Amino acid sequence: MVKLHHPGHVVTLAMMVAGIVLSKKAQLPKMAGEIPGQAKDKSLKLRMRRWVEHPQLEAELIYLPFAIQILQALAHNPLTLVMDASAVGRSCQVLMIGVVYKQRALPLVWLVYRGKIGHTHADCHIAVLEKLQPLIPAGAKVVLLGDAQYDNTDMLLWLEAQPAWQYVLRTAPQIYIHSELGALPIADIQLQKEQVLQYSKLDSPRPPR
Repeated sequence: MVKLHHPGHVVTLAMMVAGIVLSKKAQLPKMAGEIPGQAKDKSLKLRMRRWVEHPQLEAELIYLPFAIQILQALAHNPLTLVMDASAVGRSCQVLMIGVVYKQRALPLVWLVYRGKIGHTHADCHIAVLEKLQPLIPAGAKVVLLGDAQYDNTDMLLWLEAQPAWQYVLRTAPQIYIHSELGALPIADIQLQKEQVLQYSKLDSPRPPR
């Protein structure tokens, strides 16, 4: 675990956490505007920026012990993980994986990159999954949830290689299912709530149940 080098670093970190919770934003000006006290927003923003840019402070490593404790505390049930991307800073995105707890996604690991939402590649998806994998408690079962942008062959092959992992990913309605009966677009499959269509690449789609 990386130690904070000065008591003031702990105070600044606590301010940043409070600013994120109160403002529901990850932008420094928004965070600074929610911190109570006599200090001006501008000085608080500069203080937070110095913390973020400090060469000896690695945010991920400071947070790592908390992520491990969260997973250990929830591992008695299957861990429901959510992969999602959000805009941060200027022309940047953060690809994050969080664990679901009481209808909230608690962040575990993340990867920041330049680009737009939906423009990530499988390499980024796998990279953030590989950051998370060592944190999963031994014997824990995992269910990963994600949008259609993560439905790519390389990532699915990576998930298939993890015996304790399952996944539920959205997919594009234009994708076709191919079988000896022909090609059928997913959009033409009329499923009702709680119905399941099971399909194996070795046989035809089975009727919804």
